Amino acid sequence: ADIVKNQLLQVKHFVRDNRSQFIVDCDEHDEENDKKTLTRTVKRLALVGETSIAHTLFTQPERVAGSNIPNQFLELMDYMIANRYSQSDKERAGRNMTLSKTLMRSSLADKIFAMLVWVSFNSPPAHQLDMSLF
Repeated sequence: ADIVKNQLLQVKHFVRDNRSQFIVDCDEHDEENDKKTLTRTVKRLALVGETSIAHTLFTQPERVAGSNIPNQFLELMDYMIANRYSQSDKERAGRNMTLSKTLMRSSLADKIFAMLVWVSFNSPPAHQLDMSLF
């Protein structure tokens, strides 16, 4: 978890330093008129697309802090772009991380920890398991 946290910090600094490169114009429409009336154009950071942060990280990872971004961070980013998360999902994932790596498991390897959190987050509760299959 610390490795991904450090990689995220590197990416945050890269985006901050190159912010102007990722700004795109987005049209805002009037909600009451079936989104047909353009109200204004605003500037926003592009997360996906040809001139986006994600495209740059995947195609030119060496630009971030002068070193390649490890695949672990890019896999996490790809997974988060592909799957939409709400605030409650993030809170549940954080709770699973806290419960999975207790003080007794402080020496748990990063890869094992990631697998354990994934299983605990994506598995159904124990009372919903069909034990007749086992």
